[in-house]
Amino acid sequence: MRRVDRVREFDQSIRDPDVRNLSESVQITTWWLLRVKEIAATSSSEVRSLSVQTYEAMFLLDSTKASVNWDETVQQIHEILTRQKAEIVASRQWDERRLAYAVDGHRKGVYLLTYFKVDSLALATISHDCRLNDTILREMILKIHPKLVEPLIESAMNSTPSVEEERRGEDEYEERPRRRRRDDA
Repeated sequence: MRRVDRVREFDQSIRDPDVRNLSESVQITTWWLLRVKEIAATSSSEVRSLSVQTYEAMFLLDSTKASVNWDETVQQIHEILTRQKAEIVASRQWDERRLAYAVDGHRKGVYLLTYFKVDSLALATISHDCRLNDTILREMILKIHPKLVEPLIESAMNSTPSVEEERRGEDEYEERPRRRRRDDA
């Protein structure tokens, strides 16, 4: 039974016409208050443990700053996560690429893929800290379904995006027959 339901039940018990005696209503009130305190003490730790989830984060980093000292850059990002009591499961450089459009004046970027476990309430602070960091141009944090955690981490740590595979997809798009214009008919 959730806290909200318990509070509603408490409100109904006070308004119940069968409660005729003031001392009886006081006894019910004190019993409910003690019960609510007991529930709050036990359920806060339960709720806390349930809100810890596994997340996948893709960080787009400034390639000039990251290439100068890669280990220090990764350490900065891990520090942002560990400040919020995140447990880093896996982390690796994903790729260095030319960007489709300029992000904060940068045309190239390095991607860092990180998997971590953290309380869901800490995500806002993590995003805020990432925006304050000069090396991180963009970040994307996604929650992973518990059944997909192990396969995703394993595949991400063992594979690398292939430029040839991406170009193959672009070539298929280019080879598509074009519609003729009305002018050409």
